[in-house]
Amino acid sequence: MKIFRTIQPMLLALIALMGMITLTNCNRDDDDDEDGPTAAFTYTVEGQKASFTFTGSEATSYAWDFGDGETSMDMSPSHTYAAGGTYSVTLTVENSAGSDEATQDVVIEEEATAEAPELSLGDADGAFYAINTNSVQTDAGFETTIKLGSAVAWFVDEGTTFVSVGDVEVDNSNIATMLDPQTDNTYIFVETAVPSQGFSNQGVTWSIAGGNGHSPINGLANLLPFPSTKEVDESATDISGATSYTLEHNGAINNADSSIFAVHGPDGSVMKTVEGLVTSVTFTASEMGSVGSGPGILQIASFSIQNQTLGGKKYYMINESVANKNVNIN
Repeated sequence: MKIFRTIQPMLLALIALMGMITLTNCNRDDDDDEDGPTAAFTYTVEGQKASFTFTGSEATSYAWDFGDGETSMDMSPSHTYAAGGTYSVTLTVENSAGSDEATQDVVIEEEATAEAPELSLGDADGAFYAINTNSVQTDAGFETTIKLGSAVAWFVDEGTTFVSVGDVEVDNSNIATMLDPQTDNTYIFVETAVPSQGFSNQGVTWSIAGGNGHSPINGLANLLPFPSTKEVDESATDISGATSYTLEHNGAINNADSSIFAVHGPDGSVMKTVEGLVTSVTFTASEMGSVGSGPGILQIASFSIQNQTLGGKKYYMINESVANKNVNIN
């Protein structure tokens, strides 16, 4: 009896200790029982930029495949596609308990494109265009203006057939380069530097090697400043193609001899040529309806023009400023 009384407290203490150990192990098992992750996301599209938002749970790592060969490890990334199309976007998430995957098709509409317009020069034997194209882009609520320099030159024989004149060179404090000859005997250059600079206002000079009735030219110049055309005055990203529309420039247009106002859409374009200082043009509902519905471009191009006759040939040297804005035409 005495032995039992001695052992009883020891047994009770041992049972209590085993209970504490069991409780501790249970708690430890609860801590280790982490839920697996859930992959889910939403997205919005503006132009060719898609913004993705992770809406899943329990993830500690994220792997995005945007469907065009580009990837990201961010939780909620944005991605700009180089071209329109349907892209299969996959998100893979992981944590210590496992992984999950979600895929959605993202549709990116092809952006509208519009070349810088040219003037009708019926008495020209050759023309040189130095072009600054200004595009206003909005990213995260901030507007930035991108100025891209390009150049076009062409030369004709006694008729209207384009002819080669050998090397054609443009020279400016920002851009000095040869133009690339095309299969139709025109010449083109588009700035590829990042960031682009465009042409400065310190004058543009042109040179040609000569050929097909055109003598060599060295330093034919248009020293006038570029027109101040810079920004289309339109805050909306959607405009109506079923009613009349007034295309306006934001502010005055200076240093321009003439301007072309244009609306480009999927089915065509409408253009009006006006005097250089005009800042707005109205297109009728019928004209707007002819351009179609979908991605479009509002465009204002202004021209500073000089000409000179050399060797019996009349050449035009044109400094052109273009303002573009991408819109959706409903």
